[in-house]
Amino acid sequence: MPPVRGTSLNGPPHQQPPWWDLAEEHLSEATFLWSKWEQSLVSPRFTPKEAADREERLRAHLDGLILGGAVVAERLLKPALWEEDPFLVATASLALLDGGHPPDVLLATVSQEAQARTAGLQRALELSEQEELPSRLLAELPRSPPPVQACILGALAARGLEPGAVLEKLLSSPEPVVVSQALKAARRNPSRTVWERVRRLLDSPVPAIQAEALETGMVLGLRDAWTACQRLSREGGAIGQRARLLLALGGEASDLRVLLEQLDMPEPREGVLWALGFSGRVMAAEACLELLDAPNSRVARLAGEAFRAITGLVLEENHTPSEPGDDEDEEDPSEEEQEVMLVLRPEDELPLADASAVRAWWSKARSRFDPTVRYLHGKPARLDAFLEVLQEGPMRRHHVLGLELAIRSRGRFLPQTRTGWRRSAHRLEEIRAGRGIESFLPFKHLCQQG
Repeated sequence: MPPVRGTSLNGPPHQQPPWWDLAEEHLSEATFLWSKWEQSLVSPRFTPKEAADREERLRAHLDGLILGGAVVAERLLKPALWEEDPFLVATASLALLDGGHPPDVLLATVSQEAQARTAGLQRALELSEQEELPSRLLAELPRSPPPVQACILGALAARGLEPGAVLEKLLSSPEPVVVSQALKAARRNPSRTVWERVRRLLDSPVPAIQAEALETGMVLGLRDAWTACQRLSREGGAIGQRARLLLALGGEASDLRVLLEQLDMPEPREGVLWALGFSGRVMAAEACLELLDAPNSRVARLAGEAFRAITGLVLEENHTPSEPGDDEDEEDPSEEEQEVMLVLRPEDELPLADASAVRAWWSKARSRFDPTVRYLHGKPARLDAFLEVLQEGPMRRHHVLGLELAIRSRGRFLPQTRTGWRRSAHRLEEIRAGRGIESFLPFKHLCQQG
């Protein structure tokens, strides 16, 4: 990897310590590995242990930066905090935090205008192992400006921490970004005042707020959240997709039929297929079976993924990779879309199934599946099956299944699926030991808070 631009020690070469090239290499390698690790966290090809291998390589370079001491911190890491590359900022921030630097130095760089930089810092706050960090963030929260409050709230939520009494005030902030992040942090709050505020935000005109209110309301067990989920599942955009996903996770047969009807509509089709894989139902599997040879290869790949998620069939044994130009019914991408497509999307890694082979397998295997039972990778959806997938299954599906466990436990368990293998594995063992999720009833039976 080439050295990171703009972060070298100033001065002629003879003034640089002999180990400086190694410090710059640690920063460049860690930045690169961070980007690859983030890809693995949403990849259909990586298991948790494989993602953990990337994380360990990343942390080895972070340790090298920490060992560089004050000189590396002052002359290499702190200048990097002002860069716009979120992975570079995340790397420098985490090395500083775990090297003992207080968070207020880093929070001073937060700006509403520099969202990529702020996102990198927030990821570091989520992942830091500095013991005093949570208490320091809680102390900074009430007295910070809105952009910093949003950053802190997002980090606390990712760590599964409760912000305390200040949360009620932040849920009424005039800043949408603060309210959105406060909703994420409200999922363990027992306050009736907080519940009422979440209920009102279900009708927010701001899509990001409404979407977070929907998920938080479900975790809190609010009846109005489930009603809103059923109503919004026919909407377009991100809010409709969020509602459809929740409907698939916890709906009944009538709710599933609402999703199946939308497979004929081009705009939500890909999102519907993603949701159907979590429904675990035979009728969903058979609907996906019909789309395995769709002319749009992205639709075909998503249909295959959903079918596998329900039945457990390993599609990699019968697949051919898609080729550029396979998507016959897709419009040519715009210039802006072409730039976005340079970044690999998780669905681009999905196999393209051999439709005839899969249908032949299903004709023999179907009798083993009960249409009234929900399945997870071919097994009835019970806690042991969930934990098995969270420990061994594809990372791409972890975050949604983690949300379901949070809903079914009423926020008692908030699996930290993006905060590293060590922390998430510990939380999964807590869930297994606690056995706090015995019921996999439809969500309507869990959402009874009036």
